Amino acid sequence: MEDGDRSFTIVASSFDANQHEKDTRYINKSPYAAASKAANKLFDLHPKKGSVVRFKLLETTSGPSNGNTYEYEGKHVKINKKIERGGNTITITSEIKIKSVTDPRLKVQRKRPAKKEKK
Repeated sequence: MEDGDRSFTIVASSFDANQHEKDTRYINKSPYAAASKAANKLFDLHPKKGSVVRFKLLETTSGPSNGNTYEYEGKHVKINKKIERGGNTITITSEIKIKSVTDPRLKVQRKRPAKKEKK
């Protein structure tokens, strides 16, 4: 892991994630980037389940942010986009859009209560 990287795991999914998916660690600098990787994996493993998945990520990085949960919704969207690369034309037929569905008043929902300050 590089400096600043954080690790996350899937703790809940509308696709009924199996144990292998829940044990997979997604390492990135932000929860959003890890959610993008997780959504890609869920759609790869469950292609016939539908075009929308809701899931929760648990931060497993050691330190003060350990235990934070983040909830996301991923949509599998069909597109028709052509990209030129090295003289070749590549056609992209779909992409995954991610959005946070965590309550905006509680940007980070803690798994455990915060420590009390000493008087």
